[in-house]
Amino acid sequence: PDSEHPVALPGEPPGTVSHIVRYFDKGGRVVAIVHEFVLPDGSRGGSGRPDPKWVRIGPRAYKLKPGA
Repeated sequence: PDSEHPVALPGEPPGTVSHIVRYFDKGGRVVAIVHEFVLPDGSRGGSGRPDPKWVRIGPRAYKLKPGA
């Protein structure tokens, strides 16, 4: 619930929300963080695909630069 925020975007219907989603491995470690818009019907808005912000590949973690 704390990662869900209402948004008003041109071209997206009222009730669209912004989500930050964390993906975990079997050991409970975060392996990826993405941003997505979710429409009132539950489908993804924008491009329809999650926007990666942070990902772990093996022992290394990669983060999107601010403003990118």
